[in-house]
Amino acid sequence: MTDDPQKDPVVTAAELALGLLEGSELADANRRLLADADFAELVDWWHLKFAHLSRQFDAVPPPSSIWPAIDSHLAGQDDIPAIAVPTGKGWRKRAAGFLGFMLGVAVMLYVDKGTDLLGPRVVEVPVEQPVSVTPQLFAALDGGETGPDISTRLDPASRKLAVQIAGVPEAELGPSRAPELWVVPAGGAPQSLGLLPYQGGYSRELGEAEAALFAAGATIAVTYEERDSAPHSAPTTDIVAAGQLIEI
Repeated sequence: MTDDPQKDPVVTAAELALGLLEGSELADANRRLLADADFAELVDWWHLKFAHLSRQFDAVPPPSSIWPAIDSHLAGQDDIPAIAVPTGKGWRKRAAGFLGFMLGVAVMLYVDKGTDLLGPRVVEVPVEQPVSVTPQLFAALDGGETGPDISTRLDPASRKLAVQIAGVPEAELGPSRAPELWVVPAGGAPQSLGLLPYQGGYSRELGEAEAALFAAGATIAVTYEERDSAPHSAPTTDIVAAGQLIEI
């Protein structure tokens, strides 16, 4: 899992939070959870996100017919043949223990059915604390069959931009050119976010003006540009990968 540069850590963190990983992928994710603070933060964020989603569904009480159906089923079990118990102190102790266990189960069943066997029960319902979930802005850039695989994630609260890069043809670009990241607001002009490494992870904190350009529906794009003249005021080459920002 972690050896695959094209596997976005946001996706891996979501899979870990949902319990979808198995085998070596699960082992790798758990090791990364301990060693990578950013990845652990992602997993925590997904846990909060899923918890927040689960609270949007109303609890559904069981139908009133459940207990009558169980009573009806148990009523037909009176014809179970008796089992002969061998004599001896050891067997008597086991039998007494078994009867005690069955009595405990019966008490729990009666209590759960709402009888007054143990008197009225008072159940404390914990007050739910609101879950604070900060929306994230995510973009998966489509580079086609020959373009790079790039994804971006911005945490608006901290203005931290995280980028995952793979598939950039380093040998073809040579030392003079590098991928340059752009944000294109809806109806606006492209704004450079600087150069990217050829592969791996990259992150930096955006300035207020840069972060203000990030909104759902804006486009994130990459071009291959000359290093010496970067950052550029506008792209000078064709876009090799692009994708729209979505809020998650």
